[in-house]
Amino acid sequence: MRWIARGALVVYLGLMYDLTLIRFQANNPGFNLIPLRTIIHDFRNGGTELLVNTVGNVAAFVPFGILVAVGFGAWVRSARRVALASFGLSLMIELAQARSGRRVADVDDLILNTLGGLVGYGLLRAWDRLRVKMRSGSGNRSVRSRSVRPPMGTGEASPESS
Repeated sequence: MRWIARGALVVYLGLMYDLTLIRFQANNPGFNLIPLRTIIHDFRNGGTELLVNTVGNVAAFVPFGILVAVGFGAWVRSARRVALASFGLSLMIELAQARSGRRVADVDDLILNTLGGLVGYGLLRAWDRLRVKMRSGSGNRSVRSRSVRPPMGTGEASPESS
């Protein structure tokens, strides 16, 4: 599973490179170095900007939070380390965008991307807990059902019916 996640991470990084540095070039992109400026602007205006920029930046890093935790196991399997990895990747992207002059380099993207990585990690943790609960729950049900039901045809009442 770890190697599959690492392979998927390589594909993901290639797609992120394409989306953040090749496609969707801006004319006179500029910078935003004031934290929360773009996020507040997007929430006030709503619409496409909110969806594409704010929700899009969070959603874009959800797979990263999952893949880096699964692909690198114990080394990255904590919220703090996933946050650091997400922040580090986002910082590299923003610096490359600033250097290339093709896209807007925005400090708010660092915040949103890091949040997205943490959301992905949180989803992974929730999935892990659900799987454990399902496994332990299904095992207990079959044991419990055998122990409280009498064999068929004995005429004894089960504790559930009394």
